[in-house]
Amino acid sequence: MNSLIQAKIQKDEAEDRAYVRSREAVLQKVREEFANADQIFELLRSDRAFAATYFDYRLTPEKWPVIPVRRSDVLYVKKHTLSQRPYVHGHEFYELIYVAKGQCRHCVYPERRQITVSAGQILLIAPGVYHALNRAGEQDVIFKIVIPKPYVDAFVKAFGIAEPEGCIVFRDPGDQAEYFLVKMTEEGERREIGWENAMNHWLMLLLTELYRGKRRSYGRLRERLESYLASALPYASLSDFARREGYSADRAGKLLKSETGRTFSEWVNARRLSAAKQRLAESDLPIERIASELGYRNASGLYKRFSAAFGITPNAYRKMLR
Repeated sequence: MNSLIQAKIQKDEAEDRAYVRSREAVLQKVREEFANADQIFELLRSDRAFAATYFDYRLTPEKWPVIPVRRSDVLYVKKHTLSQRPYVHGHEFYELIYVAKGQCRHCVYPERRQITVSAGQILLIAPGVYHALNRAGEQDVIFKIVIPKPYVDAFVKAFGIAEPEGCIVFRDPGDQAEYFLVKMTEEGERREIGWENAMNHWLMLLLTELYRGKRRSYGRLRERLESYLASALPYASLSDFARREGYSADRAGKLLKSETGRTFSEWVNARRLSAAKQRLAESDLPIERIASELGYRNASGLYKRFSAAFGITPNAYRKMLR
């Protein structure tokens, strides 16, 4: 990591240490950075219990009268500092999390889905997502890139792709992506003539590299699904598969349908029926036991699916083979 980036890390840490010590400085940040600051201040004045626990990361969103929503019309890079505590919030912009060292643990609400982003990986969070980043450790080097929505809108329009939704993890962004991130950070720190245009230039190259890599990996989604179903068939769910792959459930479902022509439920049903046929043929296990081991709520669920697919009941199928 070059000297300019090292200097930025130290500067960001020092600035955050200074402002979190002052209640007035924290409130000033709220005034400047939150779109719903007026609602927050009204609650601070009228609700002592809320004021006493403000920004308490142990509170769940359901217990917050108002969830803070951050805003920004400036493209910038900042370190996720040691002084920053986890708190549930949303934002009007896109946020890109890059883990240079260590790991970043991230929780998405209201489903409380946990996402872990490791060194070299990138997480893109769309507007409207309520989330919290866990506190950074001494060995973690995590950068947060605030990307106002118009920048992403321009990228989406130029390349004719779908607008990013939810949380997208880029597990293998490649060396080029890291280089573009470093150049963005350098431009933001030097602020020499044309630095804003230069940052936008590096951002467009970064997004292009990320989406090229993501598209190259789409063809492997079926392979990863096959592997997942081989080990998780009894309790398989789209949300669990999506979480393991770093997608939202909605995004994973759309990608799977686009790549394979089948929905996740159709894949699970086909795999369970195939496994049922094998066990009926090769074992004397009771139908109830087979149904339970394959994830059906009861034997009637297996009977219904099996008969609809093959025109014969499980018992009749077993007798036919014998």
